[in-house]
Amino acid sequence: MPQHAGSADGIGSAFADYFSLWTAVLAAVALSNPWLFTWVSPPIGRALMVSLVFLMGTTAHPEDFKAGFLKVRPLSVNFFVCFAVLPAVALLISHVLDLDQDFTVGMVLMGGVNGGSASNLFALLAGGDVALSVLMTITTTLGAVICTPLVAEVYLGAIVPVDTLGMLRSAVEIVLIPIICGVLVRAALPMTVSKLEPLVPTLGLGFALVLIGGVLAGNAESILSAGIWLHLAAVTFHAIAGLLGYFLAALSGSDERERRTVAIEIAMKNHLFACMLAVAHFESAAVQIPPATACIWCPMIAAGMAAYWKAQLPGASWARLLDVAECAETFGLLPRGQLTEATWRSVLAPPREAARRLADAKAQEARKALDRLAPLQQPHSDATP
Repeated sequence: MPQHAGSADGIGSAFADYFSLWTAVLAAVALSNPWLFTWVSPPIGRALMVSLVFLMGTTAHPEDFKAGFLKVRPLSVNFFVCFAVLPAVALLISHVLDLDQDFTVGMVLMGGVNGGSASNLFALLAGGDVALSVLMTITTTLGAVICTPLVAEVYLGAIVPVDTLGMLRSAVEIVLIPIICGVLVRAALPMTVSKLEPLVPTLGLGFALVLIGGVLAGNAESILSAGIWLHLAAVTFHAIAGLLGYFLAALSGSDERERRTVAIEIAMKNHLFACMLAVAHFESAAVQIPPATACIWCPMIAAGMAAYWKAQLPGASWARLLDVAECAETFGLLPRGQLTEATWRSVLAPPREAARRLADAKAQEARKALDRLAPLQQPHSDATP
């Protein structure tokens, strides 16, 4: 690998690994110095969001879909909880904590959007199935085109006026068209996209951080004055979402890796999309405050989940290293198909077993050598009286 490519991968990996830290630092800066992000206007934010979804589309590999669609149970649990259960959880939390009407609307809207793309990175850290996580993010992103406006109409139609058709139009413009364009670009220019793919996670997270900064800065005063109950609601929502994802995946018969993947995916919502819908389709500016507040806490909760599960993993098990290999392949850091389970088993086999295989190989070579010498020895033995 060229030196500069390795450096780029190293920088991108460090950037991704500390996404929660960058989010926390960015939140502190944006809330204390909102003027630094005044340039992130709604049109710029919309363009960055479209770019983020487009980049997601370029990472879609046909082989990931083929393998992922065989895992029907975790995919079904993720989709069902994302759009059917979490809006009800958000509404329940809002009533229990007695949030006002605008905050309740914002909570439910946040509960009804798709999963966030950063979940793929936290699935990596938690030892989850990254290819499955990517597929879950894509399926809920596509599902949000129809399901998010429907959730808003069902849960919020009796509370506030809901522009269902407008939300549908926004979902098509922000989600459906960009992700289809990303898939088409990858199909048309596979070699070019493959070369640029190692940069995609870094670019995507960079766009996401700028968007988060803009959202937090634009609502800094409201977030700081919202009180402890809104922050408690955001933390409670994401914690319950992660627990629901894990235990419902377990009930469906998913294995441990799939449970972790579902939990991380469900715990992380696309708050930026919820903020954009709130600004575009609801009269009160306070509707976007709950998803904006959750931008701070959601990565922290996901990082905590990942850290807990990472601590449960054996330090040098071949399964964990295989997870890392899969993640490296998924994010384009290694060529696909180069690292297999058989390779890792061979590398990580106990030394005694490796020595036995080496001895067997040497013995087999010796037998072959003797077999090659046998025809040469036969005439010599016949000529001897």
